[in-house]
Amino acid sequence: MTPDDTRVLAHVVQTPTWKWVVDVYKSRGFSVDVVDEHLNVLPPLLHAGNPLAVDPVVIEAVRQLASALSGGHGETASLRGRHFRCMPIAAGGSLAGATLVGGDEEHSRDDELQHAAALLSRILEDFVSPADGQRTASRRLSALHDLLGEARNNGSELDVFRVFAEIMNVWDDAEVVGYRGDLSGHYVLAATLPGSDRTALPDVIAADAVPAGSVVTLPASTQRQLGFGGARFPILVRVPTTGGSWLIAMSHQPGVQQLPDWFDFYVAALGESLAAAFETELARSTSAIAQRLADNESPREALTRAVAALADTIGGIASFTMWEPDGTIALAIGEALRSSDSDVRRADVLRIRIDAPAGRHACVEMRPSSPGQFTRRDLNVFEAAAWTLSRWFSGAAEQLAAPREQPAMAQSFDEVVDRCVRAGKRSGSIGLILIMPGSPDTPTDLAYEWIRKLRSQLRPTDLAGRLTTGEIAIVAIETTAQGALIVARRIERMLNDSIDPLQTRVRVGLAARAGLSTSAHGLIAEARQHLVEP
Repeated sequence: MTPDDTRVLAHVVQTPTWKWVVDVYKSRGFSVDVVDEHLNVLPPLLHAGNPLAVDPVVIEAVRQLASALSGGHGETASLRGRHFRCMPIAAGGSLAGATLVGGDEEHSRDDELQHAAALLSRILEDFVSPADGQRTASRRLSALHDLLGEARNNGSELDVFRVFAEIMNVWDDAEVVGYRGDLSGHYVLAATLPGSDRTALPDVIAADAVPAGSVVTLPASTQRQLGFGGARFPILVRVPTTGGSWLIAMSHQPGVQQLPDWFDFYVAALGESLAAAFETELARSTSAIAQRLADNESPREALTRAVAALADTIGGIASFTMWEPDGTIALAIGEALRSSDSDVRRADVLRIRIDAPAGRHACVEMRPSSPGQFTRRDLNVFEAAAWTLSRWFSGAAEQLAAPREQPAMAQSFDEVVDRCVRAGKRSGSIGLILIMPGSPDTPTDLAYEWIRKLRSQLRPTDLAGRLTTGEIAIVAIETTAQGALIVARRIERMLNDSIDPLQTRVRVGLAARAGLSTSAHGLIAEARQHLVEP
């Protein structure tokens, strides 16, 4: 090994791509470590730039496997209830280091660990090979990371699956079909590649009709029993995620060699990406509901829009019914419910009761808008939305119950900023972007038009609204000063590029704090003083 080779290997384990590899295998219950040619464990970095602490059990496993690694061959060690499989990394005929894949003895098979260690060693050998080489394995890994990463950060579970299906089709000539599990115990056809013959695919597969196992190879007869037209999809893979279980049906051309080598990693990467996409989707949908509740509107109007946002997110018919302490209905959005006896979480109806002070309570309900059943993803989104509504409802119930001829005072966005600042003190960081119109008499309609434009530029968890001073504020919890500055500059360009050149330019200010005591008033005043340069 040359010093340059050593530096390359140490750099690889600090890259986002390798951190993703570790996260992918972690989702399967595996650990992944890399050691250099001196058998020193190379720890990946945390986001803040500090190295992770090395697990003492890993160090002990390296010591046990040192003799095998020095001899240039892989071996398995067992200690403290864990299996470890090592595989040397060769560069120019010399030992460059090794990968070490570990798993729980009870749940991890030796062949799975061996397969993972062999693939990762081959990828790392690519990384430390001469730059003029093909580096097929490392390029494939980087491309897979980038393609799935973009889909999960900007899209949904369905977007992730479609990208995965396209990758499999182009790289390995395999066709992939996705079924999503619903709450009634069925897998429903959710996504195929464009041009796929859907008439040869079953629309619904009963979960109990699928043979047991996470990966199942089906004979032609079982394929026909499940409803597949012809023996085209012999592989079935169950992929459990936080958003619910998926069933993946796959075809495979026998002459293609890459798929067997990469199959386990493909499946693990899909599961991890589906889970990450669901978390992003959940944050986005919850934020959309919170934003509508925070807008400067009457509580009834805000609630109506929030319920509509919930219906759009899940794709069903949503309703909200509120009762007074004596049992009379005080408010109904959508079809009024007759009672609120119990919560319901079924494939055909979702219902949760939420309570407010003084004995008032309400129910939020969702029913499918077309024939079909709710999925685990729908249930998780619904529960998160109901929690958001319950927090808001506890403070708004009295105003919601007020007669229509006595309009309730709308919640000002100043109050929203104040609550977010208090939350920022607990979470440790907050950013506030302040948009100051060039004219003090900017029409309210124009201000809200700007807010609608701004939301396309913001993260799912950011909030935007109009302050009582007429300025527009954007609040970002748990964001760095540098991240807030990037967003502020983008907003400044977007707004000033959209206004008439004869108008006075919009000014954009920024204040960001991390772990410091402040108030909403202080943060707004600071943003007025620190203008963002174009």
